[in-house]
Amino acid sequence: MSPNPSEPARGSKYRYASHNLRFKLNRANEKAGAFIQRISKIAEETDEGSIDEPDGWMFGQNRRDVGSLQIDQLTCAASDLARRNLIAVHPVTGWWKAKSIPDPQNLTARFALVVEIDAATVEAELYAEVQAVITAMAPAVIAV
Repeated sequence: MSPNPSEPARGSKYRYASHNLRFKLNRANEKAGAFIQRISKIAEETDEGSIDEPDGWMFGQNRRDVGSLQIDQLTCAASDLARRNLIAVHPVTGWWKAKSIPDPQNLTARFALVVEIDAATVEAELYAEVQAVITAMAPAVIAV
């Protein structure tokens, strides 16, 4: 049922890609419904290269979405970041596509998401504000 890293790939890039998780952040003026639709479309695509995200990411999906560890850097105005208040972690096609798994929607996977906000030389107490928002939003986590 689970991926086996000792198995040879045998020509398939999906053979061992862990859970093939990706992360996306909503755009500054993107409403929750539109964001969920965009993420759902991305999750269903087999060719991720067709989705363009040129809005301030340093590496972009061609470099970010490779392997099991994803990293990227977004540079934007603080006002834009404040409006980019939704983040999604979603699977894309992986080893599980060829497996028949009963009730796949009931399976869970552990992952870590680390977000760092660098305000450069601005004197601001960001931690308390971000923690308050996370605490308030925790019950509102949406499964896509």
